[in-house]
Amino acid sequence: MKARKIMVLCAIILCFALLVPVASHFSKQQLTTPAVAVSERIVTRMTVQNAQAAFEATEVIYSNLIEIVGEEIESFDSPDDSDEFFVEEATEALMELNEYVQTLEDLLASIKDLNANADTPDGLTVLAVREYMTLLINISKDLSELVEYSIELYKALIAFDELGEDFSSYEEIAEAIYYASSNSLSMLENITAPAYLSITHNDLILRFEELEDFCVDFYIAAELDDPLRLYSCFSRMNRIEMQINRCADNLDDDLQLQFNQAERRLMGQVTTLRNELKSNIATLLSALGG
Repeated sequence: MKARKIMVLCAIILCFALLVPVASHFSKQQLTTPAVAVSERIVTRMTVQNAQAAFEATEVIYSNLIEIVGEEIESFDSPDDSDEFFVEEATEALMELNEYVQTLEDLLASIKDLNANADTPDGLTVLAVREYMTLLINISKDLSELVEYSIELYKALIAFDELGEDFSSYEEIAEAIYYASSNSLSMLENITAPAYLSITHNDLILRFEELEDFCVDFYIAAELDDPLRLYSCFSRMNRIEMQINRCADNLDDDLQLQFNQAERRLMGQVTTLRNELKSNIATLLSALGG
């Protein structure tokens, strides 16, 4: 059996040796081009299919982002709930957005080794899918930043609202406002506001610093039982309250502006690219027989 195998092997080698001169009469291109073309076609189709799988995995995130932005904008426009903020719901939304970022980054990493040559159809497709995912990542991060800031801001401001109502003297009122404003001020100073909100946020900090200073003067006026000083403090308190409310309104406007911009990005650039990708991927796979 072993000798027979060796003889067969020698015969096969001899056949290949005899074929070499014959093959030399044909060009290398004639022999290899069909095989190479088929191989490249398969690789191209697989690349597009992998890009398509990653792209389709983002569809749920795309839809949910539109829903989140729409709900936030609606909450600003709703007169009934304009002063109501639900920390638990906002915290859940924040966790959801952070999960989107992680999922999108994982999907982006999954196609990092695919052909991204801009001179080939499959490479262009991969580049477009990467760009689309990057847009979704950036929007998810921006929304996460907005929601997180809203939660921290609410916590800082609600701390001031928990003053209580039962006071027996102006001194007690001054002390209660002082500690509440100091608490809120400390929380506000520990918040890292997004760059586009920093001016309004810092303005709110200044107002609480003024409130803290006011409380000291108010306490002294109450202790001295000085009517003129007390009257001046009441007027000053009204001005500070108006300024704080103005700052809060400005922050609401700035936040709403950012959500509106996120909606424009989603419904504009992102949706346009998404629709083009869906159409182009389907056309390309059809042409490749995939």
